[in-house]
Amino acid sequence: MSEIRTIIIAAVRGELTMGAARRAAEFGVEAAAAVMLAASGRIAELQGKTSSGAGPHTPSGAIPPYAKGDTKRKRRGRPGARCGHDGHRRPAPPSIDRREEVAPITTCPDCHGPVLPVRKRRRRTVEDIPPDLKAQAVEYSIPQHWCPCCRKHVEPGVAAAMPNATLGNGVVALTTVMHYGLGLTIDQVREIFASHLRTPLSAGGLVDLWRRAGGVFLPWYQEIGEQARAAATLHADETSWRVDGDTHWLWCFCNHHNCCYLIDHSRGTEALRKFFTEAFKGVLMSDFWGPYQSVALEQGGERQCCRTSRRTGPRSGAAS
Repeated sequence: MSEIRTIIIAAVRGELTMGAARRAAEFGVEAAAAVMLAASGRIAELQGKTSSGAGPHTPSGAIPPYAKGDTKRKRRGRPGARCGHDGHRRPAPPSIDRREEVAPITTCPDCHGPVLPVRKRRRRTVEDIPPDLKAQAVEYSIPQHWCPCCRKHVEPGVAAAMPNATLGNGVVALTTVMHYGLGLTIDQVREIFASHLRTPLSAGGLVDLWRRAGGVFLPWYQEIGEQARAAATLHADETSWRVDGDTHWLWCFCNHHNCCYLIDHSRGTEALRKFFTEAFKGVLMSDFWGPYQSVALEQGGERQCCRTSRRTGPRSGAAS
């Protein structure tokens, strides 16, 4: 049997000769099978295969759970980024709002034995949201002055809220971002404020807040539109947009400096004329949608079309 063991070791090492193979065959079928099994196992080990047939590049989802082995093994080496690479830890806060000292203990939390007095302390910073998020009700004492010219009482404004509003600018800004920025519904915004922020709001009150906020931002929106219409180049495109369940169109006019949106029920020249209130003298870049061409011809500007907008279009940009 020692000779068979020597032949098997040679097969595993890849040193099996023709003479040794013939000698294994002379010992019978069992000896030849043992040599072939040992060689096959070594080949599979070198290829990185397991009993499930998975190799080093096999996706994890293609390996059955019973063949994955112990998936809770500890990670080898030190955790974190490699030496010389920037870490991915959360950055420290710019300022500390409050400092607290944790009271010393008298027994070990692991073995419950007595511990020695405190010899040193370490610092740990925790960022959290305070449990009391209830809105603050602030009462302002506003002076009123009599104006002889206007013949009425006048008073200074309150910067914390819009005129005649009972909710402050913080509520307006947060609800606007939730609804228009994150896409939350009115009921979802109300639920967050009622449960987490402890500030009940009505649907009508929210809509009125957003309408008033739109009026505040209207001059800024108009300024963006004026800058777009005065630009040398302007990209234009449109897509469908739902307003109260009805199909409208969201028009986009942009360049490298600003971007202006227009929502209208029309997808034709009527909507474009609402945006181009004055003659556009620059280059309007768009697809082959017909209304863009009519606006360019009527207002004397130039138009450049995207050659990939339709297969039958020209091979290069066309200006008219």
